Amino acid sequence: FENADAKRLFVKTHFAFSAKHPKARQTERAVLIIRNPRDVLLSAINYREITATPGSPFPREQYAKGFIANKGDPGWHHNGFGNWIEHARSWMNTDLFPVHTVRYEDLRSEPAQELTKILGFLGISKSEGEIQSAINASSFEQMRALEIREKHNAKDLDQNRRLFVGSRGA
Repeated sequence: FENADAKRLFVKTHFAFSAKHPKARQTERAVLIIRNPRDVLLSAINYREITATPGSPFPREQYAKGFIANKGDPGWHHNGFGNWIEHARSWMNTDLFPVHTVRYEDLRSEPAQELTKILGFLGISKSEGEIQSAINASSFEQMRALEIREKHNAKDLDQNRRLFVGSRGA
């Protein structure tokens, strides 16, 4: 949705919340989407496979064992996301601003109803047509196509970088 109020900034983040979070003191409210950890694991495996270097095998079983032992991808903690529990608690336990929690599974099964609740919490009014348009634009198929395009673009960018670096050294 377009931001009609230019003074409001909407940010999507995977970072766990802390006072060090950018714009923490200016945050007026947050929407936390919680997903069943088993589904998070499957999604993480899927994402890792999509972003893996072509031709290199991805060790699914080994990854799953590490994910379970660490309560999330070990890299998430390193990147500031926290494990699944730390991340969820960090947002749910803040008293700096209200947090609206949405179960991912509810968002998938009742997208119009859940999106309407989210928009209400954010103080945004949209028509049913606009809501349905947003739902259509963010379907699983649309998001998967976006991931694939981003991977392809990243691969092209990486290849161009190598060509550029190689040509500078020639």
